[in-house]
Amino acid sequence: MLNRLAVIGAGAVSAAMVAAAPGMASAHGPESGGHGPHGIVRTDLASDQPDVGKIHDDKLKNSWGIALGPTTPVWVANAGSGFATLFSGATSHKGVSEQSPIKIPAADPAMTGQPTGQVFNTTKGFVIPHTGKPAAFIIAGRDGTINAFNGGTSAVQVKKVTGAVFTGIGLIPTRHGTVLAAADARNDRIDFFNSNFQQISLHGAFEDHRLPADASVFNIQEVGGRTVVTYEVGSAYADPTSDKIQGFVDEFSNDGRLQHRLVNPGVLQEPWGLTIAPRGFEYPGDLLVGNFRDGKINVFDPRNGHFIATLRDDKGHPIVIDGLWGLVPGNGVAGDKDDVLYAAGPNHQANGLYGILSAK
Repeated sequence: MLNRLAVIGAGAVSAAMVAAAPGMASAHGPESGGHGPHGIVRTDLASDQPDVGKIHDDKLKNSWGIALGPTTPVWVANAGSGFATLFSGATSHKGVSEQSPIKIPAADPAMTGQPTGQVFNTTKGFVIPHTGKPAAFIIAGRDGTINAFNGGTSAVQVKKVTGAVFTGIGLIPTRHGTVLAAADARNDRIDFFNSNFQQISLHGAFEDHRLPADASVFNIQEVGGRTVVTYEVGSAYADPTSDKIQGFVDEFSNDGRLQHRLVNPGVLQEPWGLTIAPRGFEYPGDLLVGNFRDGKINVFDPRNGHFIATLRDDKGHPIVIDGLWGLVPGNGVAGDKDDVLYAAGPNHQANGLYGILSAK
């Protein structure tokens, strides 16, 4: 895992996101097709690469976390540039368009921010100091920062945890109230913060003692009424030819009790992206898990963790997105509600990419 973080270097993680999708109730059993025979259409919308997508933006660098609210543009956190880029459109009625980017502060003011996971705040808590306003978006940083935004051209740094490398973030409704959970990949732990951004302890919650010693927490999100935590296996990244299991995904109750682990027939390869497939997508109501390592998106039954399928195009080929990070359903402002939006850091995280997946 630390080898991968070293590759990221000064620029790299989210997106946590809000899964604006039906509750976590699978509509399909194992190997069922859903809309499967029709296939998925992938459309790249924006990138820093020439001739990729419809919009060129040099701030798209290692596009990681992706989040949106019910009526907002989609936010794409770019760990390689220190900005969140905002997009709307790409619906059945509108072409894609871009709004002004938001600067994400770094732990060291002389450095560039490294935003990773992010989440839209659905609560009245998490008020930004000296503003009286709750954060609209909360963004984690690979430099151990938590930043919050509610207006202006820049987010506000509300927390810094020395030595932490936050690679994922989520808002979790627990019996203690809604807490902010940040996945610290360097120290293999989840840090928790109350609605005042004060760090708290949830003793024994969201832990899986059956994990191998070289597994490290990678992402945490509330998805369809449960908390889902992904783990990467560090030694596997050091050996790209390894056939070892290279990731795990656990489902917890929102109070931190382990419910089950996704059954992994070798398909989890550094899993990070998480969402529930929306109603008009393939496998509606099932859990989509995106792999950073091989760029594939696998489908699991959220009720029991059983593997169902890998998303494929209309020719039966797996959908592969180089450097895949975040996944989130569209909201009708950015993408249609039946679509799934994605962010990626292709070419070993040197570039950035935002796009859309649609059922054919």
